Amino acid sequence: MITKVICETIMGDSIEIEKDKLVFRPAAYGLVINEENEVLLVNTKSSGKWFFPGGAMEIGEKSIASLERELYEETGSKVSDVDLLLNKETFFYYEPLDKAYHAINLVYSAKLQSQDKDFVNPDLEDEADGFAWVNIYSLKPDDMQSFAWEVIELVKEKMSS
Repeated sequence: MITKVICETIMGDSIEIEKDKLVFRPAAYGLVINEENEVLLVNTKSSGKWFFPGGAMEIGEKSIASLERELYEETGSKVSDVDLLLNKETFFYYEPLDKAYHAINLVYSAKLQSQDKDFVNPDLEDEADGFAWVNIYSLKPDDMQSFAWEVIELVKEKMSS
């Protein structure tokens, strides 16, 4: 019987957590790349690392609606042509709130439909500390949080073939 689970911390370390402390968290994230090979990323306050805009789905919310809502909330961007890129199951521990999650992460590729150039995230307490377009070829594993580097490598491989 499983009583403890190994979770990844926001800084990439491992920690053993009691199974009963885990919260189930489905989430949707967006991979948006423009014509200049720049990827739309959010800077994570707690780690200082990049991740994809997105986050937890609300109860009763479809995953694509969640993705669209989260992308707009974090970046002021509206997207179209949304396609499931991959599903990544993770166990992670979020140190600032002392919370552990069993996450099902749906990563979607999407095209930018529009972006509010004057957008400012109104919720300064949010985990995202701003967003930027970053050249995908300038990124390194240490720049990325959690499984984001795996996604970047996958996309770069597809772009080169």
